[in-house]
Amino acid sequence: MPVSVVRLRVDGRRLTADEYRAAEPLRGRLILRPTDKWQTGGGASHIAELAKPGQGDHGFLGAPLFNPVVEQIDHRGIVLSGYETRLVGGAVQHVEQVWLVSFAAAPDDAAPAR
Repeated sequence: MPVSVVRLRVDGRRLTADEYRAAEPLRGRLILRPTDKWQTGGGASHIAELAKPGQGDHGFLGAPLFNPVVEQIDHRGIVLSGYETRLVGGAVQHVEQVWLVSFAAAPDDAAPAR
């Protein structure tokens, strides 16, 4: 589904109001799925990814969100919480992250045939 995503945390810290207003949304296609054996996210069972438009399941924007949880959903979109991973000193570190996912209109050429 075509969406815009604003990541609401930086290094686990919540964005300030000014940082939120200045944040550039990432635009792509939201993919929610179980993790595979090569992308476990340090023990995660599910993953949310933002695929680049027109790239299928290859080519992603930003870091994936592991073990995503729907915190809120309404007409404005979805708030997903989970964690990103980072490699620090050879160890996988989990960093809290929250995505604000807004629904975007599909391009005309992506509209289903009637």
